[in-house]
Amino acid sequence: MSRLKFEDRDINIIAKMSRTVRSLEKMVAVSMEAYSLTKPQLDVLLVIKYSSHNALNATEIADELFVSKANISGLISRLESAGFIDRTIDPEDSRARKLALSAKAIEVIDQVLPKYISMTNEIMSKFSEEEKTTLIEQLEYIESCMSRGGIHEED
Repeated sequence: MSRLKFEDRDINIIAKMSRTVRSLEKMVAVSMEAYSLTKPQLDVLLVIKYSSHNALNATEIADELFVSKANISGLISRLESAGFIDRTIDPEDSRARKLALSAKAIEVIDQVLPKYISMTNEIMSKFSEEEKTTLIEQLEYIESCMSRGGIHEED
C-alpha cells in the first residue's frame, strides 16, 4: 500500500487505480516468466484469442492495447520468432496479413488462463454482482473520458 496521499480525493482514486493495475501486471509478469513471456506479450496473445475471428492485424492489436504501431511491431516480431504467432493472409485483402495464435500459444494460454481466472475470481469475490456491474460501468466511463481527453456528455 502506498503511503502517498494527495490532497485531492479524485487524484487519489486515479493514483490508486494506476497502482492497482501495476500491481496486477507485476503479479502476472512473475507467473509468465516460466513461459518466457512478458506481460505485454501475453496481452497481445489474449487480444488475438478473444477477437471475433481469432486473428487481427497489427493496427487492430495496437488500438486495442493503446500502444503505438512501432511498439506493437517489436512485440509481434518477438512473439513470431518465439513461435507464439503465425501470419496468415487476410481473406478480405490478400496483400494484408492477419496474426493468429500458433499451437504453442494456445497450449500456453490453456495452462495460464485458468490460474489467472482463479486468481482474479479470488480477488473479486469480495464484490457482489451488482457492485461488479457498477465498477465496470464506472471504469468504462473513466476510460472514455480519458480517451477523449476530458469529460463529455453521456450518450
